[in-house]
Amino acid sequence: QRYRKINYKDNLSFLIIDTGIKHSTQKMVQKVKRFSEKENMQFLQIKKIAHDICDEAIKKIQKSDEVEIGRLMKENHKLLKQIGVTNKAIEKIIKISDKAGVFGSKLTGAGGGGSVISLVPSDEKKRIERIIKKQGYNVFPVRIDNNGLVIKKIDSL
Repeated sequence: QRYRKINYKDNLSFLIIDTGIKHSTQKMVQKVKRFSEKENMQFLQIKKIAHDICDEAIKKIQKSDEVEIGRLMKENHKLLKQIGVTNKAIEKIIKISDKAGVFGSKLTGAGGGGSVISLVPSDEKKRIERIIKKQGYNVFPVRIDNNGLVIKKIDSL
């Protein structure tokens, strides 16, 4: 698999919401492997749809089409749900996020716990963050940065 740079016009605003649940990536990988062996044809179909979603998402990111990116995130999450790597905590966060007005959410990482990523309207980010925090979750605002990792030294006062 090759890596490629994706250029986009605007900064997309995301929230990472921690489920508070520790999980084992190894167990999730084993669960997906068992699903792929037991439901091979369904798994191959899901894999193809996921690949198509990623290709479409790249185009929508380049156009900064937040509505469509959000829709694609939701579609991808439905596939992950079919595979069985989501749980009640993840689904609750997604429901809260949807109700708060995000464009779309999906589990991130291996699933089974960990975090959810939500694409939010930039001008609504703080409001949505407060709503989710009120439900007891740790929320981390993030954005895509074309410069990669940057470490800034902050002078102490």
